[in-house]
Amino acid sequence: MGTYVLNVGGVVVEKERNIKKRGTIKWTSLMLSEHIEMLKEVWKEDERVKKGLIAEDKAVEIDFLIRRALNDSLPVRVCYFIGDSLREESVKVTAVDATDKKIKVIELTYKYECMVDIHAITDIEIL
Repeated sequence: MGTYVLNVGGVVVEKERNIKKRGTIKWTSLMLSEHIEMLKEVWKEDERVKKGLIAEDKAVEIDFLIRRALNDSLPVRVCYFIGDSLREESVKVTAVDATDKKIKVIELTYKYECMVDIHAITDIEIL
């Protein structure tokens, strides 16, 4: 096991290498489908991503785009960290909470409302 560095949208991200053993894959044909799904979940947990640092100009750009999306009611695609995973969603910004440093968003596909930490955002794009 080792780590390697990726550059994701101007953000340096460290990711652990996932080396799967050939023997494990060889036995999947003899397993039940439920076992295969559980095995895939275990492998997915091994693909954790560590959050890197954002460049200052990228942070200013993210702040500007959040405020523009809020003022003009524009939908945006947000890429952010939740725990050790990187998530990308299409949302509409409804409020900015400056004291908690979070934004309130409504996800466009399933129409649920959630809060996203501003420091967890790695990239934002106006749709």
